[in-house]
Amino acid sequence: DLLTRSGQAALWAVILAVFVAQGWVWGALVVLSILAAGLVTLFRRPYKAYLTGLYGPQAALNWLQVSARFGWPAVVALLSAAVQRTDYWVPFVGALATASADIWATELGMLQRTRPLLITTRRPAPHGTPGAISLLGITAALGAAWLFGFLGLVLASLRTWQVENGIQRALLWLPLSALLGGMIGCLADSLLGGAAQAIYYCEFCKRY
Repeated sequence: DLLTRSGQAALWAVILAVFVAQGWVWGALVVLSILAAGLVTLFRRPYKAYLTGLYGPQAALNWLQVSARFGWPAVVALLSAAVQRTDYWVPFVGALATASADIWATELGMLQRTRPLLITTRRPAPHGTPGAISLLGITAALGAAWLFGFLGLVLASLRTWQVENGIQRALLWLPLSALLGGMIGCLADSLLGGAAQAIYYCEFCKRY
């Protein structure tokens, strides 16, 4: 119930595109990112639905929402295959780190007992409000961004080990770079959500 049929189709299209374009190393990282996103979304889901009751139950993701989260990594993988360059691994990892940081911050940040603060005004806001941030959410985003940078280093090193029996030393900075890039992207998304995303109230349902 996390995805609509169109969302499932979009997710499989992303996975297939990455695997076909770049093989198991790139494909493994995108699959790990998707699995992790699903797990944090399911974690204490009934409680999160209760907390965000003001905005109603979370709807299943459609193809547009899935594409917004994982479409860019697929585009990077396809572009890398088209131009036949391997240095697109770094932006690919960065895109997944940013997407994961945003998802983890949203899903785990809602579990903080105190109200989050709007990034634009620093005023308390209900859980699930677009543009609201919390200490728990920021911590989750930091962990997600670093984790996928680290996994990117590990997978790149595994591929190098098959050929040269050594680690990918040129990418030792990748976890830190993914952490910084992921957090910048995550905070930018929160800023846009707080400044530009609209919320509508239904008089019939008495919900936002």
